[in-house]
Amino acid sequence: MTRIKTKLQSAFGTLLRRIGIVPRLVAVGFLAVAIGVGISQVLSIRNFERSSMLEAQENLDVNLRLLRELLKPLGSEWKVVDGKLTLDGKPVDGRNDIVDAVKSVAGGVATIFAGDTRIATNVVRPDGTRGVNTKLAPGAAYDAAIRGGQTYRGRNEILGKTYLTIYAPIKNAHCL
Repeated sequence: MTRIKTKLQSAFGTLLRRIGIVPRLVAVGFLAVAIGVGISQVLSIRNFERSSMLEAQENLDVNLRLLRELLKPLGSEWKVVDGKLTLDGKPVDGRNDIVDAVKSVAGGVATIFAGDTRIATNVVRPDGTRGVNTKLAPGAAYDAAIRGGQTYRGRNEILGKTYLTIYAPIKNAHCL
């Protein structure tokens, strides 16, 4: 092993002595440019990802504001009556027209939950049916929104597909 290493070092040294200073400088210059371009590409990609994420979050905020505006005319008193979510006594379960309006106007996916169960949604299952009566999967979104009552922003898997999401609990008219 040592003999092979010595022979390689000798051969490499001989090669370097045969190559003149100009080709060496060109090689170093080329390497420096390649490293610079690589660093520039990485920084550009990071910048693009950051700005895309900010834009996506802004779009989610628009979807959420629109959903809230569409819910306001239904009332301000949230209750569960006979296992169904209501606003001023009007059932919210199955109000897919509201979440469909969010998609129609703002292009966004929207869901209304009662606890951790989807009661109105425009999210579809792989078979093409709406994902109503499905549960929010355990994870960061569940922990923040359901357990902690806090808004969650981030990626979440919904019915087998990853989305950039926002979950904002609505507990009363003041949270709407």
